[in-house]
Amino acid sequence: MLVLFMLHRSDTGILRFNEIRHLMTDCSQKMLSQTLKNLEQSHLVNRKVYPEVPPRVEYSLTETGKSLMPALTALIAWGQEHFSDVLGQAKRLQISSELQHYNDTKPVLDRDVTEM
Repeated sequence: MLVLFMLHRSDTGILRFNEIRHLMTDCSQKMLSQTLKNLEQSHLVNRKVYPEVPPRVEYSLTETGKSLMPALTALIAWGQEHFSDVLGQAKRLQISSELQHYNDTKPVLDRDVTEM
């Protein structure tokens, strides 16, 4: 989804592979390549190859990809608005899970200590 949003937000609506990669610093080259291939197969992204040396490849949104942008933009806005609520709940669940794990293993640890 991030790739689609970056293409949507770019000035020209067109980005080259390395431009996308530069924007997505936490995504490996292999993962980005697979993502772009999947988006192209899903008819959400156009891939245009120019017969040059070195080869130049540009990516842009298809009409179907463009039609997805209002929904994606709304989802991103919702995420930004509710980020702390969702993160807070996730953190509470993580702490609860860690406490449960501790409580589940505590009798085993106590028994092992007393048997020593």
